[in-house]
Amino acid sequence: MSSLSIKYDINKAKKRYLVRLIDKQGEDILRKDRNRYYSSELKLEIINKVLIDKQSIISTAIEHGLSSSGILDNWLKSYKENGYNIVEKLRGRPSTMKKEIKPISQAFNKYEDLNGLILHSDQGGAISNAPISSST
Repeated sequence: MSSLSIKYDINKAKKRYLVRLIDKQGEDILRKDRNRYYSSELKLEIINKVLIDKQSIISTAIEHGLSSSGILDNWLKSYKENGYNIVEKLRGRPSTMKKEIKPISQAFNKYEDLNGLILHSDQGGAISNAPISSST
């Protein structure tokens, strides 16, 4: 085991954690996706086991199959920093496009201005201010 620790740069505590995790959850726990999603309800349930039920961080993390107890440490830290509220991080890459937000009144004014203009093909494409007629 110590040669594996050196080869994969895993310290003793992490090695003990992984052995306990495999014993509790089985070997398949190591084969799951790297980036797992945990709902805010599940996070709150796990956090409450530590804060309210006084369970240890490591045993709670193993019980729920977290790949590292550091994940739960980070959740606890974030939970306390945000006034005992779960804050979900946005997933994915942030948009590089900047959206221009216009007040609704400007959008209606622009629509009314365009509604008052008619493109007359018989006048060579000139724009007039004649109102739009709804003759069918």
